[in-house]
Amino acid sequence: MVTIFIKKQPESTDLVLFDTEGNIGEDINFKTPVIRGQKVVWKLATDSGIDAIVGISKKDNSQNIFSTYPTENSSNSSWEGMVSEAATGSEGYNISYKINGIEHIFDPELEVKDDGDDDGGE
Repeated sequence: MVTIFIKKQPESTDLVLFDTEGNIGEDINFKTPVIRGQKVVWKLATDSGIDAIVGISKKDNSQNIFSTYPTENSSNSSWEGMVSEAATGSEGYNISYKINGIEHIFDPELEVKDDGDDDGGE
């Protein structure tokens, strides 16, 4: 499993993303590496400055790499999806979120990696 934490940038409504793979980024070029069959979870970071994640959706011009499309897990206010066993390449996606009741969109990427020596997350 890989978890992507979401936080508002200081002095902006843009996001800072960091994940359990050690990646951190503040722009749309942020990519989280994922492995086929892996669960991906999006959660608000502690003191995120964000009201809520409203949705996780595939960008129109991007492939769908999910076998289970991201949906809200209301028990812990996260979103979860499962990467397809047949997935390859990258997927640009949108994170819709609210700050002070106003909806915003940020569009990072997920990049499917070969299993190799990786254990698929923990």
